[in-house]
Amino acid sequence: MKKKIAITFPQLHEFGGGEIFCEYVCNLLASSYEIDLYYYQNGFINKNIRFNKKINLVGVKSKNVFLNFFCKKFIFLSQIYLIYILNSKYNNRTYKFLFSAAGEFLSKYYKVYQYIHHPFYSLNPRHYLAIGTKKYQIYKFILRFLISLFVRAYFLINNKFYSKNKSLLNSKWTQKRFSKIYEKKSKLIYPTFNIPDQEKLNFSKFLRRKNNFIILGRVGPDKKTFEAIKIFVKIKSQNKDLKLNKLLIIGPVKENIKRKVKYYKSKYSNHIEFLGHVTYSKLNNLLKNNKYGLHLCEEEHFGRSLLEMSKKGMICFTHNSGGSVEITNSNLLKFKKIYEFEINLRKIILNNKIQKKILEKNFIMFKRKFTFKKFNQKITEYLI
Repeated sequence: MKKKIAITFPQLHEFGGGEIFCEYVCNLLASSYEIDLYYYQNGFINKNIRFNKKINLVGVKSKNVFLNFFCKKFIFLSQIYLIYILNSKYNNRTYKFLFSAAGEFLSKYYKVYQYIHHPFYSLNPRHYLAIGTKKYQIYKFILRFLISLFVRAYFLINNKFYSKNKSLLNSKWTQKRFSKIYEKKSKLIYPTFNIPDQEKLNFSKFLRRKNNFIILGRVGPDKKTFEAIKIFVKIKSQNKDLKLNKLLIIGPVKENIKRKVKYYKSKYSNHIEFLGHVTYSKLNNLLKNNKYGLHLCEEEHFGRSLLEMSKKGMICFTHNSGGSVEITNSNLLKFKKIYEFEINLRKIILNNKIQKKILEKNFIMFKRKFTFKKFNQKITEYLI
């Protein structure tokens, strides 16, 4: 008979890197364990998430209307509620261990493994504050700051339990930040799951690709999507010799920004295309047939979409911050100022030798650091 484990994830109504990670690890571990997956109910589970049928989904929510409202609105509060519920209502279950698939967790009853995409209770995840009006951003910052102080104090008081947690981190950048906050040892496991390893490099095929840029991932102000559109349009209009075609934006759009997306589609119809969420086969074709990627998000914990584009043989530019820089091995692909991006873009596009050198270095780095096999091996060694 298989032993039983509990896995936790704050909410499952969206479909981003965190949800894909949760789905993949649950399905991977389902062959070795019986799994109860705890999550905070926020209406529905995203239709794109495909869990193994053997996994038991345990949705929880507060009966308190006020608390339920805030837990749905703020994911880090959902995590706190899961900590509470697994230390009270579900503390008598015989789990071999508990695995938090997203962030810090505390259990007085079970051995805990936690995968940190970004410390939930960090006081400075800058891009989290990019959503909504200025008033909403200030309100959210104050709330997050106060709750972060409270939770970190709670972890400190219960340090005899929390100090036993085994921590897995998604990048060296996250690892450094996590160590600064909690002074805990941790293990680095890059989330390279579910991204097929790069095919053999063929530069002549690359040259036949379309001169399009792609942005991949959830659309929103925190991901700097709209800022990227303005930058692309400006650079395209001022550098006609580069013969840039279009900016293709691939990823889900939240209901609250659909009006803004409609406005940008109308204003820049000759320069951009919003493709929304696409099937895997369509995504694969898009990434294999276009040359360039753009990842503008600041202080991104890792940058799974950046890796996905790069492993399909694209040349990808990224903001010079966070864990994204660990995926990029050329200084020409990193920038903080727009003029740096423009200068480097011209150098690369107008020089085939530089393009080939970048792609060759990427190919070697991906085989060494970011293979599908390496992720499976590390995660199973640690958890099985």
